[in-house]
Amino acid sequence: MRIITSTFTAEETLTKDNVPVDVDGVLFWKVENAEKAALNVQNYREAVNSISQTTLRDIIGKTPLADLLSGREAIDKNLKGVIDEKTSLWGVDVQNVEIREIRIPKELQDAMSRNAQAERERQARIILADSEVQTAQKFKDAAKVYGTEPIHLRGLNLLYEATKEKGTFIIVPSSAANMMGTAENLSLVALTETAKMKKERDKEK
Repeated sequence: MRIITSTFTAEETLTKDNVPVDVDGVLFWKVENAEKAALNVQNYREAVNSISQTTLRDIIGKTPLADLLSGREAIDKNLKGVIDEKTSLWGVDVQNVEIREIRIPKELQDAMSRNAQAERERQARIILADSEVQTAQKFKDAAKVYGTEPIHLRGLNLLYEATKEKGTFIIVPSSAANMMGTAENLSLVALTETAKMKKERDKEK
């Protein structure tokens, strides 16, 4: 009358989308009616194991790989219901069923990994694009306050980001500076930096 633990396996079973998988499961069950277990079936232990394996193969064949990997709880519940219904004629009560492991071909694992990485990169690019749109809108609002063009503020911001590290120098063509409206500002920055460097050299002397 104690709870019995049985393991069962479905090897190289095709899913609904034709992917071969190896699945291991654990069945927790007990004999509730000893008379039925002794008289209604020749060997109730082998019968329970066979029914578990057959039911697992049947459910795998009706389930796509994605659902098999992400919906273990639903599959466990489905397995329990089907196995319990079939074994009740033998006086056996199924307490619980758990999918222990799902193994897929290594080639498919690599493909799924690359697909997941590509999806993460796609999401990162979308987030970056959304942030650029928000940044552009903020510069547009700021340009109205300063009475200038948004591209000018954006150019100054990019230069600031690039030169905020100590000892960083950037050469910008005059045509690009004029287009951004930053030529005068660049000249001022250059003069300021030159003065700082001269002051440091004088201190060292």
